[in-house]
Amino acid sequence: MVIDMHTHIWPDAMAERTVEKLAQIGGVKAYGNGTLSSLEETMARDGVDLSVLLPVITKPEQFEMVNRVASTYNGRKSILSFGGIHPRNTDIREKVKTIKALGLKGVKIHPDYQGEFIDSIEYQNIIKEALGLGLIVVSHAGRDVGLYETVHCTPARVARIYEELSLEQNQDNRLVLAHTGGCDQWEEVLTYLAGKKLYFDISFTAGRIDDGLFVEIVKKHGAERMMFGTDYPWSSAEETMEWLKGLPLSNREKELILGGTARGLLGI
Repeated sequence: MVIDMHTHIWPDAMAERTVEKLAQIGGVKAYGNGTLSSLEETMARDGVDLSVLLPVITKPEQFEMVNRVASTYNGRKSILSFGGIHPRNTDIREKVKTIKALGLKGVKIHPDYQGEFIDSIEYQNIIKEALGLGLIVVSHAGRDVGLYETVHCTPARVARIYEELSLEQNQDNRLVLAHTGGCDQWEEVLTYLAGKKLYFDISFTAGRIDDGLFVEIVKKHGAERMMFGTDYPWSSAEETMEWLKGLPLSNREKELILGGTARGLLGI
């Protein structure tokens, strides 16, 4: 079973122009038009069995609408949506309870788009409350190709909250760092994060990271804490799988990354 742990879609009315705008800003190629139907078509074509949607809330007032819509996707056979939350939302504990009550298994945060550092007290509160309710927390990590000025989630900052929140001792730690722990900051990932009790998804990594460095991260961190992802529509599942297939990793390691680790984390 192949599980894509990192995808994005937008409402049909705005998806195409949103994707075109973001592709131009980031200087990247889009592998779909950003609609649900386009995602499902690429999944069928590339052999992906389940995709996890990660909505990004860019303004606190979007909380109710985004999470209500997210919950409507979860009746579909091949789609599972997480919720979203903003660090400037008030009543974080109640907001997290709302996400849980909607049947959403996790929450996405994006420090760059939300304009806050990952080691802020606001994000620490979100992570603490969400993990306490058994939710998965996925954070964008490293550089965002559309936002060059400041990196709000660096490996060093994550290492700080790892200690401050005592995540090593947390038996239910389900914190996931996107883009193999930190996009374009993989030497720092190897230094600060590889081997810690955190999950990485490998979205938007193929073709950007040195193959040898990626293998070194896998060996140090463990494939049982790494998961396949594309960041749809910003990379291709087929191309990422072909890249992974050609790396000097064991079949077991590849199986865990492609779906085994995610199945355990998602409880499916």
